[in-house]
Amino acid sequence: FDATGLATGTYNFTYTVAALGPCPLSQTTISVEVMAAPEAGIAVVIPAICDTDAIDLYTLGLTGADVGGTWTDDDTSGGALSGNSFDATGVTVGTYDFTYSVVLGTCPPDTETVQVTVVRSPDSGVAVSPSITVCTTNTSLDLDAGLTGADVGGTWNDDDATGGLTANMFDATGLATGTYNFTYTV
Repeated sequence: FDATGLATGTYNFTYTVAALGPCPLSQTTISVEVMAAPEAGIAVVIPAICDTDAIDLYTLGLTGADVGGTWTDDDTSGGALSGNSFDATGVTVGTYDFTYSVVLGTCPPDTETVQVTVVRSPDSGVAVSPSITVCTTNTSLDLDAGLTGADVGGTWNDDDATGGLTANMFDATGLATGTYNFTYTV
């Protein structure tokens, strides 16, 4: 019996042995229930995520999959895997495989593997000091020197629109005494 292509449902098959001499024929009926096969879906390319992100593997990584399956972290990435959610916080940069497995009834399980590439998050660093004091006659303060651990290539923003910022250099000449804020973004 090949159930390929059949609709789900119950199919009855009768086995008949012809009558022999004075004995009547003999029949037995067997019912076969055809169930839908589990579907783990088709893997979809997941855009790279940062090592601080959490994603839903089911929503982002599969199309056409049955709900209720389970995920396995094939490479033991070190991230937190709970239900469909993968949290890459603290995971080493790299590409990791996750396999989704669906089991329905007595049918063999169906599996699909998705890949997640984890990249390093940009780091704007930490301020060496919460504030820097300069005189209103100071013509060149390198704001980069006020950070530690920052990635290069970011940009500075003059949050208070002082007009004294050029690239990473701050010129306090002519500004009123006060506190001015600058943000570094990578």
